Amino acid sequence: MARGAGIDLAIAEKRHPGMKEALFEAFLLTLAGGTVTAILGPSGIGKSSLLRLIAGIDRDFSGSLAIGGEPAAAAPPPGFVFQDARLLPWLDAADNVRLADPSMDRIGAAAHLASLGLAGHDADYPRQLSGGMQRRVALARALAAGSGVLLLDEPLVSLDNALVEELHALLARLFDESGTTALLVSHAAADAARLADRVIVLAGRPARIGADITLPVPRRERRADMLERYRREIDAALAGSA
Repeated sequence: MARGAGIDLAIAEKRHPGMKEALFEAFLLTLAGGTVTAILGPSGIGKSSLLRLIAGIDRDFSGSLAIGGEPAAAAPPPGFVFQDARLLPWLDAADNVRLADPSMDRIGAAAHLASLGLAGHDADYPRQLSGGMQRRVALARALAAGSGVLLLDEPLVSLDNALVEELHALLARLFDESGTTALLVSHAAADAARLADRVIVLAGRPARIGADITLPVPRRERRADMLERYRREIDAALAGSA
């Protein structure tokens, strides 16, 4: 996977049909290459909309988007991890991963799966996998795109605490080893405290950056007391954005 490129998003205006107010207006977002940024804020403020704009799923806005200093249209599309796994049930795990890069053979897909703790499961179908394993296949598929940019839309929602902690550890290792540029949308301050280098809290309408918090201690060095301190700081910023 390529090392992550920086992202520069400038939104002059973004509104959904029928909206009286713009969702975003004169909004700037710059993400440094190889960093993990968490986006938090109240429901409906536009967190997932930002991901769709950067992914190129939604192009209906006034403004510009550059990835690695080049227009986004010329860059490989980012990998995208949705709230649910969205695996095709008639394809096994390896072929679900290969959807991101059809030129990849099954050996390459199996290697992606193995890197996420799914060695030996490449021929399993989604119905044979637990919910957590399906999330890992979806993550492997996003990484297989090879763009070095990863967008995650609440990938840990509706999971039990033990599985969230397991995926926290997996994602933290992945981010540290790969140099991926990642943008993580979450409602949970604990996700941001564990995984992000930077936390942006959105507020208002049109949405603005209400808080921009840097978490200076590397992920692998964050002790429980640090995580709790970061979580409280992020929760306080969220309370101020409501």
